Amino acid sequence: SWRAAFPAVDVVCRQGRAYEVEDLARVSAQAADTLVILGASRIPRDADAQTISTVLALRALPAAPKSKLIAEFRLSQSTHVFDRVGGDRKLVPILAATVVDAALVRCALVPPVGAVALDLLSFEGQNIEMIRADRAGCGGRTFEDVRRHFRTAVVLGLASKEKKSVVLAPPDDRLV
Repeated sequence: SWRAAFPAVDVVCRQGRAYEVEDLARVSAQAADTLVILGASRIPRDADAQTISTVLALRALPAAPKSKLIAEFRLSQSTHVFDRVGGDRKLVPILAATVVDAALVRCALVPPVGAVALDLLSFEGQNIEMIRADRAGCGGRTFEDVRRHFRTAVVLGLASKEKKSVVLAPPDDRLV
C-alpha cells in the first residue's frame, strides 16, 4: 500500500476555489510544506491568470504560508509576474510546454532515451519506487552491494531522510 511504501509522505487532495481565501483557509493551505498550483483553463492566458490569483489568495491568508510553491504556467511572460507576487517563499515556476517540448525532442533525437523517459512518465508498468534500506536487508552495505542485491531493478540513488535530499548514482563505496 501507499502508506507502507512511503510512510513519511502525505498527499492530500482537496476541492474548492483556489483563488478564494476562505477555501484555502478551510483546507489549511498554510500548513502545507509544498503547494502545487495547476491552471484549470485550456486557454493559456486564463490558466496563468488563475494561477497568479491563487498565489495572491495564498498571500492574503491570515497566516500566510511559507511553503514552497510549484506553479504551472503556459506563457513564459507569466513567470515574471509570479516572481514578483510570490512573497517570501521558494518559487518554482514550471512551463509545461517547455517540458513537453524537451521530451518530444529527446524522443526524436535519441529514441532509446525518449522511450525510457516516456516509460518513467507514463505511470504504466514499472515505475520509480523508494524502498528503505533496512527493510530490504541492505543497511550497512555499500551502494555497489545494494545495486547487485536488486536483480530485477535499477537502483538510481540514495534518499537521505535527515537532509531531505536524493543523491543520484553515488560512488560504489558509499555506505547505505
